[in-house]
Amino acid sequence: MKLPATLTAPFRWLNTVDPTPGFGAGKILRLVVKAVIFALLAMLLQTVLILLRVPYVSTFWGQIVVLMIVYIPFFRWMNAEFLYRPTAPSSGAKAGAKLGKDGKKIKVKKAKYSGVKGKGPKF
Repeated sequence: MKLPATLTAPFRWLNTVDPTPGFGAGKILRLVVKAVIFALLAMLLQTVLILLRVPYVSTFWGQIVVLMIVYIPFFRWMNAEFLYRPTAPSSGAKAGAKLGKDGKKIKVKKAKYSGVKGKGPKF
């Protein structure tokens, strides 16, 4: 069963990383929404565990354990805006690549030797 686009649009907006640097209005709003979802989920889990009378949940250490159980899986999702994403290579030939006889790219390694101005030792 496929969900209508109107139901999946907020999910797609929330999980799409903004490639522009800095903090724009869209990025700040996305971070605030993620923080609110995290807080609601942590509070809901805490309330359910207290209502089920799980021992030690209402203590300080019990609350810390519940927060860690919620926070660790959500860490990557919440910080997706800050993670380094390498840029896609350009469509042209990569540096250090040559075309072989059959037209396929062959990567050529250039030997670099520290402090040697010439070619370096021969192997």
